[in-house]
Amino acid sequence: EQSADGVTLCLVDGTRLAGSHAIACDGAGGVLRDLAGITVRRRPYGHRVLRLMTEADVSGAVPGGAAPVTYLADATGGCSILCMPPLRPGGPDIWRIVTRIPPEMADEVAMDEAHVRPLLRRFLPAIAEAPLVSRDVYGVAMAMAERYRAGRVLVAGDAAHLTNTRGGMNMNQGIHDAATLAAAWGCDAALGGWASMRKAAAENALLPRSDARATSGDETALMAKVCADPLAARQWALEASMIDIARLGGPA
Repeated sequence: EQSADGVTLCLVDGTRLAGSHAIACDGAGGVLRDLAGITVRRRPYGHRVLRLMTEADVSGAVPGGAAPVTYLADATGGCSILCMPPLRPGGPDIWRIVTRIPPEMADEVAMDEAHVRPLLRRFLPAIAEAPLVSRDVYGVAMAMAERYRAGRVLVAGDAAHLTNTRGGMNMNQGIHDAATLAAAWGCDAALGGWASMRKAAAENALLPRSDARATSGDETALMAKVCADPLAARQWALEASMIDIARLGGPA
């Protein structure tokens, strides 16, 4: 419920929470976003990925050690590796391994041991036989909120934009949403500017950059060229990390 002075959230248990604004950062499902009447434009990328989760120490399985986010590639494909918090207090870190699967491959085949183990032996032979906590296949899609503000409700993060996961660009954009929104807080005019500028950043930078990464093939030659030029390498890093647009929407 919205009024000229604030917004009230009515929870399913009858609890009512009142505030000056509500920030919808409740993920791709976007319940609060939908309740505010903000529509979403969606488009599938047309490919699926296999996600494997293990408690094995993946960091020692990568030459030189794996960073919290690591990408491995050969001439025909690659995988991303992400270190995540333990499932239980005091437990080992969880490592997420993600790789794209051929369009003709069924989900069940992709998750079968006959496909999973050779894949691990190919990229991470040291943990090729490690137990897996879980495995699943999911489709990758683009989603973009048609607006980032509806009265006193604002949207940020995955509720506002969802893109290809390659490179972590969508995650970085969400972090930048939060940082710039916090910086703009306290001024209604600034919040209006924040909403329009963050939406423009998503549409004009995040989406085309992540789309390019979603459809690109072997990047070995491109990266060799970039690495050979310090200025090109710096620009590539600024754009890949979204740092060049990180402050859009925040105060000057």
